[in-house]
Amino acid sequence: SNSTQKGFFFFLGDECYYPEVKGIQVEQLITGEGNTPNVPSVDIFQQLQTRFEVFYIHKPHSVWNEYNIVDIWSKAIPRNRILILHDAKACVDIMLGVMAIVGKNLSLSEYLDDMRMRGQTEERINDARIVLKNLEQHEESFVDTVEDLKTEAKSFIEHLKDGSMGFFTSSQT
Repeated sequence: SNSTQKGFFFFLGDECYYPEVKGIQVEQLITGEGNTPNVPSVDIFQQLQTRFEVFYIHKPHSVWNEYNIVDIWSKAIPRNRILILHDAKACVDIMLGVMAIVGKNLSLSEYLDDMRMRGQTEERINDARIVLKNLEQHEESFVDTVEDLKTEAKSFIEHLKDGSMGFFTSSQT
């Protein structure tokens, strides 16, 4: 089997990473040695990907800068490994899906069948289908068109209006 031997490393967030890690932070947290230079974050992400299957799960919070955030992350992690959640509650299903598809070579449809057998709702299964379909795309064929982004933005705004996104408490409007 060509199943992966690497572990999984998930970043969950809603914003960009810092462009570099300060040398002083590396000294204090890792090496204990002085005069450590600042390290470009993309170099750290590159090294991380030699040891782990790295994914960034993005939780949108403001439609207008989502494209920039995803674009910046795609300089550090392949675009097909940047997964955009529509519902925060789906996060675990997305992580399990990544591990099943990448780690155990299940197909997307096999994983969705597994979700169905676990009693997940069709809405959650459809959310997972939308997010995880990107895993099957190769980097060079992955293009975010302006139309795709407009559709994402409309869908995001609709979710905001109907309150079905798991990101907002009732005290926020």
